[in-house]
Amino acid sequence: MPHISAYDDAGKLRSVLIHRPGLEAVTSSIASFEQIFFIRARLGRHGFDFEKALDEHIRFLSMLQREGVEALEVEQLLAEALDDSTTVRREFIESYLAGCGTRGEELLCPVREFLESLDNGLELAAVAIRGIRCGDVGLPDREHEPLTHALCTEFDVDAILAGPMNTMYFTRDPAVVMGNKILLSSMYWPDRAREALLYRTIFVHHPIFRGAELLHTDGSSYHIEGGNVLNLGNGIIAVGISERTEPAAVDRLSSLLFNAENDDWARKVLAIALPAESVGHRVHLDAYMTKVDRDAFLVDPVLETAFNAYIIERDKGAKLTLTHVDNLQKTLCQLLDTAVRLIPCGGQKAGPANQEALNNAASVLCLEPGRVCACDGNPLTRSALERAGIDVIAIGIDELTYGFGGPCSLCMPLERI
Repeated sequence: MPHISAYDDAGKLRSVLIHRPGLEAVTSSIASFEQIFFIRARLGRHGFDFEKALDEHIRFLSMLQREGVEALEVEQLLAEALDDSTTVRREFIESYLAGCGTRGEELLCPVREFLESLDNGLELAAVAIRGIRCGDVGLPDREHEPLTHALCTEFDVDAILAGPMNTMYFTRDPAVVMGNKILLSSMYWPDRAREALLYRTIFVHHPIFRGAELLHTDGSSYHIEGGNVLNLGNGIIAVGISERTEPAAVDRLSSLLFNAENDDWARKVLAIALPAESVGHRVHLDAYMTKVDRDAFLVDPVLETAFNAYIIERDKGAKLTLTHVDNLQKTLCQLLDTAVRLIPCGGQKAGPANQEALNNAASVLCLEPGRVCACDGNPLTRSALERAGIDVIAIGIDELTYGFGGPCSLCMPLERI
């Protein structure tokens, strides 16, 4: 049974949530690719090699297991939570329908009937993740819509009623453990927002998580994603500000953390504005900075050069106060109350044209203090890490991530010690 505890991203990794790519990552036609893989298509990638991605994920999971990390599968946990009671199942179906994007009783009623007809939680979880098409629910219905059929205006059997959650394997984004609490994210893209429903169902209703304290932002007016949240240690939470996480969301998170009852471990929040070039695919703080040892961070020089941040804390009157800072190393030393080493991503101290940084070199997963898993194909970064005394396990995950992250994006840490 996992223990919810992650106070320092450089702590020894004990357990994580993962999701192996499945039917949700397989398109039924070339025409549906841009609808299903819309984020990837925006960056000019018009294909997804499912077999290669699956092999990459299997290798990633094997690496975790060799390192002694317990890996829990999201789909299996969701199935077990849905089997916990008929009330949980009913509430999940209603929430799923509300967020699936389909409107109107003519379409929602057959979708509801289809979901309610599924035999068990495993089937319901699988369908919710892979998505629902017209053919699944008996549409088009030529008997009851003869005119629609005669005029060739009926839905195609492959028309999507609930989109597949094809980014589910990026399990770090919909939720994140901070200290002994779980933050449920408010996702930027509506299709990914539905992933937060799965996590909420798991953390609220699965027996092994029952009693865990949740910080709810999944219903917020503002967005915040797990890839923008880092546990720096010493009661410090860093949050990246980007299109995926607005300043108002950081204010709300700070209030939730500082107002938590019977727990004052969170002392300060470091809100870091991501560089202007973060529009596109590097939209999370963990694409620019990750902790690799108790006193060391792997940092993209672009972030260090253009460092612009605010320290948020609570004064004696419970009011949030801001202090502007513009020196990354000095700020980290001050907040962590120790000397801090910055290891330049790409092995250089400056330069915006850092190809390795664009290849997600900074997005490493710390397995234990001084030992990390990193994207293969970044020799300068690997050399810089090894010169700093960091052990590196390189792994190829290009098809899985394609510019959107590194090993740290593929699992959600539940426990670190």
